Amino acid sequence: MLKNTAKNTEDISVKVREKAGKRARRWGTTWTSWITGREQEVDIKHFSSFSPWFNPNCFSVIISEEKRGKHRLGLWIYEETSREEKIDEKDIHFIKMFTVFSIGEAKRKSDLIEKKLLGEDEVYKNHPILALLEWGDKSIYFSDIVKKARVAKSNALTNSDVYIKEHDVIGIRINNTTTYHIAVYLGNNQVAHIRGLANVPSEQWKAQQDSISEFLKSRESDEVILNRLIIPFKKPELIREHIRKAIAAKYGEGKYNVVSNNCEHFATLCVTGVKFSSQVENPFNFNFRLDKEKIKEETLSNNNFIAQIQV
Repeated sequence: MLKNTAKNTEDISVKVREKAGKRARRWGTTWTSWITGREQEVDIKHFSSFSPWFNPNCFSVIISEEKRGKHRLGLWIYEETSREEKIDEKDIHFIKMFTVFSIGEAKRKSDLIEKKLLGEDEVYKNHPILALLEWGDKSIYFSDIVKKARVAKSNALTNSDVYIKEHDVIGIRINNTTTYHIAVYLGNNQVAHIRGLANVPSEQWKAQQDSISEFLKSRESDEVILNRLIIPFKKPELIREHIRKAIAAKYGEGKYNVVSNNCEHFATLCVTGVKFSSQVENPFNFNFRLDKEKIKEETLSNNNFIAQIQV
């Protein structure tokens, strides 16, 4: 697992509140304030921290515009990728959930989302993403819930458990192309991926476990891209089980297809339960909207996963 640096929850809480305050001030500076010369009175009315199993640094924040009677509930999460000792604002993520016209309703919804993410219901405990998709009234995009970062290849090779977290989806650029080879990091310097070799027909490519040094071998790029889910789709033990089953089923063998069944399809299927490839479906824009019904159906269905690894 990623080792935490010397940052405590109180310091993180202060930084989250500061960043939420900046956003509140931006919301207060509307186009009407430019005309009237007066900013809207916008303030933080509710700020609470809670610690679900996947992250001890989650915050529910209500920002209110008193005169307009509008209250915005947001989920703020600190997900560290920076190795600096100071807290990096870029590691504080905001997911907009609700806009309501009653502070009481906003607080009720805040309590509800905390309860769901804390896992009192087995479904939400195993699949936290469903709490956001079912209880938010705003569209959630994949970029809202993914932390993107870059890691020097030298660090990935020598200190992978320090810089990369279990079940991060990682990629390395294929030589002389704009395409990335994708894998799931398993921890302990291991990855799961569909391995393709230049001298081996693609019909023989299949899912397998390798060392991270094998995954990065012969790649000229000096950095590894990292995609980390801020809100998990599955509990870690379920991801591990699904990766084992996919490798045992020789996923991809005889069925590899760069458009419909590539290395990224394998990685996203194992980690999220939803099979997709951003490099194919949306190569220039990672900001596609999450399909609530599709994710609910595919994330909850273990049988669907088994069927997909056999396709």
